[in-house]
Amino acid sequence: MRRPRREASGPRGGMIRNSNRSSSSTTPIREDSKTPDLTIQHKCRFEPVTTNSAFRLFHLSVISLRYFNRLNAALIFVMGAALESFAIRLQSYIGIELMTPSTPEAPEKSAHPSGMTTRLLLYARKVLRPKKPPLYVFGFSSWKTFITDWFPDYTVILAPTKLKPGQFDRHWKKKLVLDERSIVLSWQYKGPQQLKDFCEANSIPFYYVEDGFIRSLKLGALRTPPMSLTFDRQDMYFRSDKPTDLENILSNYDFDNDKQLIYRARNAISYMLNNGISKYNSGSSFNIESVYGQKSQKRVLVIGQVESDASIAYGCNRPFTNNDLVRLARRENPEADLIYKPHPEVLSGLASKLSDPNDVRPIAKILDDDVALSDSFQSIDHVYTITSLSGFEALLRGIKVTTIGCPFYSGWGLTDDRQPNLRRNRTLSVEEVFACAYILYPRYFDPQKKKYIEIEDALAIIDKMRAKAKS
Repeated sequence: MRRPRREASGPRGGMIRNSNRSSSSTTPIREDSKTPDLTIQHKCRFEPVTTNSAFRLFHLSVISLRYFNRLNAALIFVMGAALESFAIRLQSYIGIELMTPSTPEAPEKSAHPSGMTTRLLLYARKVLRPKKPPLYVFGFSSWKTFITDWFPDYTVILAPTKLKPGQFDRHWKKKLVLDERSIVLSWQYKGPQQLKDFCEANSIPFYYVEDGFIRSLKLGALRTPPMSLTFDRQDMYFRSDKPTDLENILSNYDFDNDKQLIYRARNAISYMLNNGISKYNSGSSFNIESVYGQKSQKRVLVIGQVESDASIAYGCNRPFTNNDLVRLARRENPEADLIYKPHPEVLSGLASKLSDPNDVRPIAKILDDDVALSDSFQSIDHVYTITSLSGFEALLRGIKVTTIGCPFYSGWGLTDDRQPNLRRNRTLSVEEVFACAYILYPRYFDPQKKKYIEIEDALAIIDKMRAKAKS
C-alpha cells in the first residue's frame, strides 16, 4: 500500500522577501521576475514503499549506517541490487508482491529489476541527505567565508578557489546532482568554465555573485566583508554584450506604479550626498580647494580604475587604459583644468597598474593621496570614466559624465556614451536607475549582527562606522 504524498507547506530553505521595505527575509535571492524561486521541486514523481519486508530491511540497513558512514553511490547500488535479487526470488517463491506501482496506470504486479533498483537508490538518497539544502560556492577567495552568514538555512560548501584540470568533471559534477535541492553560486567568472552550462543542463539554480554598490567602510582588497552583494542568474551586471538581470529590471520595471520606490531612492540619494557615502568609504577628507587650487576655468576629473578589472574586460569593447582616458580628456578639453584620480587600490599598492600615472603628469594634476570620492567631485564640471561606478555617483551630483565603455548606467539617456548599446532603448531618470541598481537588485546584510537589512540601514551603519573610525 502506497504512502499518501505529503503536500508542500511552503518553500524550503530561507524565506523570500516580497516587499520593498521588509527586513525579515533570510535569503538574499528574491522572489520576482528576475530570479527563480528557491523552492526546488522533487524530480522523482513516486514515493518509496516502506510497508513491505524488503524495504523495511533496506531502511534499517541505511539508518544504521547513516550515523557511521556516508554511503557512496557504488555501495548503495550494490546493496540495492542484492536486495532486488532477493526480493524477486522471494516473490516467486512465496507469491507475495514486493513492488507497488508508482502510478495508478502501472500494472498491479511488477518486479522489473530496474524499477526496484531505482526505487531503492532514490529512497537511500532521501534518507541520507542532510536536512539543510546544499549551497555550492565556486570561485570565492578563501577569506570570503562570510557567505556562510548570508545563507544560514543552507549547508554552504566552498569549492577550492582554483580547481585542478578535470577535478570538476571527476568530483564536483557528482556532488551537484546528488541532492535535487542544490544551488550554485559563482564569484564573477572565477568558477569552472562549464559550471553554468552544467547547472542549466541539470536544472540546478545558478547565480553570479559580485559586490554591491554600497560595499563597506574599507576596501575589499583588505578582506573587509561586504555589506551588499548582487546575485544575477543571467550574467555579471557589468557585462555589456549580454543581457543581465539588472539590465532587465532597468528595461522593464513599472516605475509609474511604484511611487514609494522612487521616494525611497530620492531619500537614499540625499542621505548619500549629505554624508559623503560611496561604495568604499575609507578615503581621507580634504579641503578640496587646497588640493585643486582656486577654480578659474572648466574643471574635468578623470576617474581611474584597476585596469585588470573584469568590469573593463567585459564592459568595454576595446583595450583602454587609464592613461588613454587622461589623454582623451585632454584632447577634448585642451583649456580645462584636468585632474586624474587613480584608483585607491592602485595608490595603496594592493592592485597592479598597466599604465603609470607619472606618464601623464605633464598634462594633468595627479591626486597622489586617497581623496574621498565625494570630496573629489567638488567643483567638477565633467567626469571621464571607462566603466567605473564613480561615473554614476557623479550623475547623482548632476555632473556631466562621459563613458568610454558601457557600464550599467549608460545607454539610458543620462551619459555621453562612446559605446552604444542597442538593447537599451529606454530613457530613465537618475532616481529610476538608482532605484533599480541600489534597491531592487542587490541585497544588504549587517556583517556584525548577521541579519538582512535595507539600503537605509546600510547607509546609517556605514555613517556610524566611519564616525567611530575617525574618533
